[in-house]
Amino acid sequence: MQKKSFQETFNLYFHGKYSFEDFINTPIKDNITQHQFDQRTVLSANKKLTEFHKFINVFIVNKLTYDDSICFSYAKNTTIRHCIEPHKNNKHFLSTDISNFFASIQSVDVINTIQHNIDEGNIGIADIDQYKDSIIKLITFEGALPIGFSTSGRLSNAILFEFDKVILTECQSKNITYSRYADDLIFSSNNKNIVQVKPIVETALSNIFDERLKINDKKTKTYSKKSKIKILGLIITPNGDITIDKKIKSDIQIAMHFYANDTNKFDSFLRKRFDGNIQKIFGIVGYINSVNKDFLNKLRKKYGNYIVDSFLRKSAK
Repeated sequence: MQKKSFQETFNLYFHGKYSFEDFINTPIKDNITQHQFDQRTVLSANKKLTEFHKFINVFIVNKLTYDDSICFSYAKNTTIRHCIEPHKNNKHFLSTDISNFFASIQSVDVINTIQHNIDEGNIGIADIDQYKDSIIKLITFEGALPIGFSTSGRLSNAILFEFDKVILTECQSKNITYSRYADDLIFSSNNKNIVQVKPIVETALSNIFDERLKINDKKTKTYSKKSKIKILGLIITPNGDITIDKKIKSDIQIAMHFYANDTNKFDSFLRKRFDGNIQKIFGIVGYINSVNKDFLNKLRKKYGNYIVDSFLRKSAK
């Protein structure tokens, strides 16, 4: 079957709602609103740019390769629990995250990832090479991957594909289990020397991303299953069960209360409890919905369907 051109694909998708020339020439700064959360800039796209992003997701971003056996973020039918599940029977744990994650991913990383997938034949558009620059300008901002665009999450999964492969190979040789949820990296083993994985991660990030991506030493923690283990808001009990932490339920209830009633208090709470990363709240609500709908039903009665569904819709992006 012959591949369609990018313009043909665009016109078939939008049926005349937007012109291809408008897509190519849309200035991103005129179509976004910038918000500040704990010294981080979060972008929201206007209606037109949001629809362009949906188009880019369908035909480009969702075609990019990533390892869904390791990475469990920004994907349908996966939750934080899927990220924790592989670790539940191990005894020793190390968790960390990547500092300033999205802002450290540059346009060159996006370009290289898209080009690699073009070369591999993953993107089924005949002349996609001609329009890479136009695509990049709509999904990056000031040379980096922005927080807030619907394209950013799945892009980050694909951009870390090579990193995930390197870390998985190293971990398998040392009987260490590895999984990732966005910028959160989880390792576990029955070997007490789990800390040996930290310099491996540091070296891989340095080599692949020219020292732009670094792990957050303040967030690097080791645990042993002498008592319950808390990772990404979930509890692994000594017998390997995974449950929702009561404190997380309380946090979600408080977050929804502030979200519904006081934006300033919501922003302050987001910084204090989730380091300004609103996607973590959305991810946790998505997980709770998959395992404990009764709790969300209680929140629906208290705050209304609109508030709860707002969190759920964003957890699915």
